[in-house]
Amino acid sequence: MMFIRMLQFLAQAIPFILLCLAARKANLNKIDRGRQVLMPFIALLYCTIVAVILTQFHSLLIKIMGWISGFLPFLSNAGISQYMNLFNILIVVIFLVLKGIFLPVLNKTWKSKNLMQLTSGNFYEYEEDLDKWLLKKEYEQVKTYCNGIYYAALGASVLIFVLGQMYPKMAFAQTPCYPVFGVLVLGEVINYLSGISRTEFIEDVLGEDEESFKVANYGLLKDILKDLFGERVLYDATVDSGLDVSSGFETLEEMKKSENQAIRNLAGYFTKLKESGQDVEPNYVKSCVNLIGGQSTLFCNPFYRDLTHYLMFPIMGQLMKYKKCLVIMGRDSATEDVKEWLEQGIFENVNTGSLWKVGVLENENPEIDEPDIGILKFSDLYNLRLQRNHSEFLSRVGFVFIVEPSRLLASGQAGVSLLVHRFDESKEPVVYAACDRNCDGLVDALSHVLKTTITEVTATLKSAATTSIMCWNTEDQLVIVNT
Repeated sequence: MMFIRMLQFLAQAIPFILLCLAARKANLNKIDRGRQVLMPFIALLYCTIVAVILTQFHSLLIKIMGWISGFLPFLSNAGISQYMNLFNILIVVIFLVLKGIFLPVLNKTWKSKNLMQLTSGNFYEYEEDLDKWLLKKEYEQVKTYCNGIYYAALGASVLIFVLGQMYPKMAFAQTPCYPVFGVLVLGEVINYLSGISRTEFIEDVLGEDEESFKVANYGLLKDILKDLFGERVLYDATVDSGLDVSSGFETLEEMKKSENQAIRNLAGYFTKLKESGQDVEPNYVKSCVNLIGGQSTLFCNPFYRDLTHYLMFPIMGQLMKYKKCLVIMGRDSATEDVKEWLEQGIFENVNTGSLWKVGVLENENPEIDEPDIGILKFSDLYNLRLQRNHSEFLSRVGFVFIVEPSRLLASGQAGVSLLVHRFDESKEPVVYAACDRNCDGLVDALSHVLKTTITEVTATLKSAATTSIMCWNTEDQLVIVNT
């Protein structure tokens, strides 16, 4: 009997739940979410004003509700808890109306880059190459945790309503309670932080990620196109592009048979990594071996975090030889993230962060703060004073990693050439590695600027999936559809 009563009271809370979820979903597009920076403050101000009004005029409102109940029979037996439930619903309804008014205004007002930087710069960053304001990487996981907190708060609010109606004579049921205030304010904070990140933009919007996270079957589209073009179809085929992809274990087994002890050790490391459930890309493993062997390599993958396991061994190998490593940035905005990535990669491999120091090359106290892995910002590429101050560091460089070299080659070729002349290659040549998107002529340009030969190029990872290809004849051109 009690369970049935609980279900009845829970059903009465459904309108409140649906309205709260509606307030949670009513937002600007994810790509423009940084523009609704004022909504948490508007929600807080609204809830504060309503709370003051309800506190000051609570008795009057109860009398008004009692008077209304004379015209609405279903309210005649309602108690304080039922009135509180109704007040909370009305508060959400009014807020939804206000939100519908403010969101279009904010969307038009917050288009200024300077205004966005001033108000949302702590949480969002402007990506010049994408011309978008994207959520900073450090807040990507915050969305998940905050969503859990929000739904927990909503569940607690519903529980208060249900218990208040089941036990109306209890003290807490006789006290005015408005849990909707916390739900609304918390919801707006989460909505603001639920913008799209760079990773999500590349994966979902541009569709240029190296791995598939969403499965789609376009095979049925072939039948539609056949019916549409009929006899004009020239070619129709389905190709499984994953059939020729070699297994990672086959590559590792070959490495274990090598006469080089370092390569056998590397094979053991990647074998354990693969057995632990992590993906090991055979081509990247071969590139890692080439880097250890002194061959410069270009990774056609702009996501340097995907290359952690394949770059850390060559880097640490140079550091163990008392050499220095230099990272040249193609854009300054990623400097701090690259620094964090290198520190994390070293810690994961040696279980300590104090063995080698990662730092950005600066003019102040180069002798005292000289790092083992130095990061040169793009803006300092022509800073000759900085390079002179760190001449000792540059003369000991044995490994250079360039992040997105296509960005710096347009205006920084001379700066890179001057930098290369500061390396001491009298005993051993410097090994170069770079990561970037597929760019025409990048290999030749890098080889020319770095005064070296880049013969090893790791192509973009091939998608192990089924590809459908169809060609049909048009009046004056050939159209090819590749899905």
